[in-house]
Amino acid sequence: MDIQGTENLDTENLNQGNQHLEKPHNNKITNKELSKKEVLFEKSSINLSAPLSKKSKSFVESQSDEDRSIDEYLQEQEAYKNIIMDQVSYPALAEWLGRSNETGYDPDDGYEEADNLVNMMVRAICSRKKYGRICGEEYPREVIKSTLLKANIIHIQNTLMQIDEIDDVQRFESYFISTLFNEVNTYRAKDNHESHWAANAVKRDFGYDI
Repeated sequence: MDIQGTENLDTENLNQGNQHLEKPHNNKITNKELSKKEVLFEKSSINLSAPLSKKSKSFVESQSDEDRSIDEYLQEQEAYKNIIMDQVSYPALAEWLGRSNETGYDPDDGYEEADNLVNMMVRAICSRKKYGRICGEEYPREVIKSTLLKANIIHIQNTLMQIDEIDDVQRFESYFISTLFNEVNTYRAKDNHESHWAANAVKRDFGYDI
C-alpha cells in the first residue's frame, strides 16, 4: 500500500511537474508563429512600392499638371516666336536695326535688338491675362493677339521711328506694344481706304467693279 501510495504520489507530482513545464512552452513563439509576425510587420511597415495615399497622389498630380502647364506655355511661346520672326522678315529687320545704330552698322546689335522686339511681341501674345491695356484702354487678349500677328517689318519700322520722336519713354515694352498695335490698325485702315478709293475710281471711270 505504501508503495502504491508512493507511486501514485510520484505520478501526481510528475503530472503536476509536466503541467508546470508545459506553461513556459506555450509562451514560446514557434518558428511558424514567428514567420507570421514577420509578415504582419512587413505589411505594417512603409512600403515604397505601395500606392500613394490620396493626399500624396493629389500633390504629385498637381506638381505634374504644373510642370505640364509650364512645358505647354514654353512650347506655345516658341511656336509664336517662329511665326513672328517669319512675319516680320527677321533677318531684314535685324539688318535694318543694325544700320540704324547711331554708332554705325553693327549686325550683332541689330540681331540682339530684333530678338528683344520679337520677345516683347511673344510675351504680349502669350500672356495669360484676359485683357491687355493699350493706350489706357482695355482690349481682349485675343484682339491684341490677332493684331500683333499681322505686324510686319514696315509696321515695326514705323513704330520705332515714332518712338524715336518721343523723349524719355517710360516702360518701353508697354509703349512699343501699344504703338505697334495702333500702327497695324492704322495701316490696315489706310490700306482699306485706298483700296475702296481705287475700286470706286475704277467703277467710275471704267464702269465695272474690281
